Amino acid sequence: MRTHSDYKDPTVADLLEILRQPIDRSSVRQKQGIDYMTVTTIKDALDWLLGPHRWRWRVVHSESLLAAPYYVVRGELTLVGSDGEHTQTGQGAEPLWPHLPNDKGKTKAYGDPSTNAEASALRRAAEAHGFARELWRK
Repeated sequence: MRTHSDYKDPTVADLLEILRQPIDRSSVRQKQGIDYMTVTTIKDALDWLLGPHRWRWRVVHSESLLAAPYYVVRGELTLVGSDGEHTQTGQGAEPLWPHLPNDKGKTKAYGDPSTNAEASALRRAAEAHGFARELWRK
């Protein structure tokens, strides 16, 4: 697997090529039959593949939608190449009251809505860059 260290000064195209490689399946977890990666694993992979100075994440919008009721986060994942930057956005939404049963009678009693929504937004922004797309193809 190629990483940033295989390039003298990687361009945005190089970084995108690195991200689009198949992922290490040992870092994939399953929940209710769905493959996923934790946000910490994604950040570690970005550090290892691209280098910690070659990417940045920032939340650009967050709000509680009481009528829904959801907490929504939109963020930007930017790749920093020697020739410029490339940014993709991602959005995540989580129920405001995860301890209450949903319409199927199930609860989601782990994490908090803002952290979970941000993690979803980062996953989607990383996927928009090409990272771990095989997890989304089902």
